[in-house]
Amino acid sequence: MMSTSPHRVAVSHAWLVVLIVLFEVKFENGVTLVGYRLATDRLQPGESIRLVLYWQTDAPLGFDYNVFTHLLDPAGILRGQQDNAPVGGTHPTSQWTTGEMIVDAYDIALPADASTGAYSLEVGLYDWVTQAREQTVSRDDTVMLPATIQVGN
Repeated sequence: MMSTSPHRVAVSHAWLVVLIVLFEVKFENGVTLVGYRLATDRLQPGESIRLVLYWQTDAPLGFDYNVFTHLLDPAGILRGQQDNAPVGGTHPTSQWTTGEMIVDAYDIALPADASTGAYSLEVGLYDWVTQAREQTVSRDDTVMLPATIQVGN
């Protein structure tokens, strides 16, 4: 996976302060995952976590990808997910313009019977028809975010 160390950047506008973790990962199709934001790093079974992804492209895509977001338990087993076209299906990748910042939010639900522990998040892009995942320039088909979500106590 091609990435630099994650950096935290505070973006403020009058009364709003947002903490974005800069974490650049380029995909072979020219899309870059610029960073992400988590609403919290603690979660109880049965709750949802808000994940916001920040995307850009260096060239028009001409193809519509879906985004997958997976919440993995300490053993790496999928316990929550949300997959859809970017921005809740309202801004498909074929409409992205070069350099435009895409703000793409997901609410990932955790089952009520989820075990406690340190969870992780993986994300990526895929073709919704064939289910084929888009690879990063380092040939990975998933991006593990450098975040730990503590579930339970």
